[in-house]
Amino acid sequence: MRNYHKNSKIKYYIGDVRDRSSIKNAMSEVDYVLNNMALRQLRSCEFFPMEALRTNVFGTDNIPIAAAEAGIKKVN
Repeated sequence: MRNYHKNSKIKYYIGDVRDRSSIKNAMSEVDYVLNNMALRQLRSCEFFPMEALRTNVFGTDNIPIAAAEAGIKKVN
């Protein structure tokens, strides 16, 4: 995406979606959020089901909560 869009206004962050404070820090001074997180490798999820649950369910839940607290205009 970084190579495709080449726009200095777009910022990319990698963090732990299970850590709400990490998410809140990334959402500082942001208008829009594109959430591209999930554990999608089925084999990994089968071997570590609780980690998959924490990331895919609890982590996904943290995104809109942190966005609402930060006043984000739109989350995708």
